[in-house]
This record gives sequence, structure tokens and C-alpha cells, in this order.
Amino acid sequence: MARPRSDSYTFAIAEQGPGTVTFTIAGKPQELVVTNNVYNDMSELTGSETMAVIWENDVGRAGPFSPSSGLKCFAFAHRPNNDKQIGSFSYVAP
Repeated sequence: MARPRSDSYTFAIAEQGPGTVTFTIAGKPQELVVTNNVYNDMSELTGSETMAVIWENDVGRAGPFSPSSGLKCFAFAHRPNNDKQIGSFSYVAP
């Protein structure tokens, strides 16, 4: 059985509702932030929020973010001042 890398993370939506989303990240606690970019129907960036990950043991949370319902979003976890993505995904705001 392969052992997971010590720097591997799981990044997901923890909670979501109309106009709100909170993310969770599991892995080795370190200083991380989550950036959530919001795009209109023409794929133009219309908003961006970045929040620190708050850790409790090996699980961290960032949010709540407030994207407008129905808009396309791209969220990614990264170290502050470094856009190298540790985890990312696209979603449509509820």
C-alpha cells in the first residue's frame, strides 16, 4: 500500500447555502489561505475573496465566503503570498 505524501491535502466544500460557502481542508496544519474567485456568464472575474485557514487538529476551515447565487466560482487553497495550488475545484454558487 502506498503511503500518502506528508504534504497531501483534501480540499472540499464543508457547508453551502444561498450566497454562502465554507471550505474544509484536511492534512498537515500549516499557514494556508483559500481564495475564492467569482466569474460572470462571460467568464470575467467579478470578485475575489481570500481567507485564512483556521486549524483544529488536522482539519482546517476557511469562510464563510459570500459568492452571489448562480455564479461560477473557482476556489483554491495555497500558502500566503504563493499562488501554487495545494487543492482546487470549480463550482456554481448555490
